Amino acid sequence: MEKELAAYRLDDRKEINPYLREPVRDEFFIFLNGAYKMLMSLHPGEQIVIEDDVCPENRERFIKVSCMFIMENNPDYEFTNDYTAIKRLLENPVIRIPQILRQIKTKRRQLNELERTSRAG
Repeated sequence: MEKELAAYRLDDRKEINPYLREPVRDEFFIFLNGAYKMLMSLHPGEQIVIEDDVCPENRERFIKVSCMFIMENNPDYEFTNDYTAIKRLLENPVIRIPQILRQIKTKRRQLNELERTSRAG
């Protein structure tokens, strides 16, 4: 690997600004649309392996664009710690919150029912 891929992560949205200037802006938006389509096509549990699926000259842009994609309310995607792959999680963590709350309510009801029956008995 020529450079640690984690060095390409997007730490600040301002890092995208050089891509938004002419003459590279139009090319960048074409790249951005392609990368977003690639990410959105992943099914839960699937991943993009950067070294296998992204050509070397596009890796920095792909990682920055993928970071931007995650920041734009796509919490069900994450990079591996070394940024060698981006994967779509099996479940969207935001979707899980209502499920977890329902489970907690159900457990509370069950506990309350157990308390009532143990006091009555």
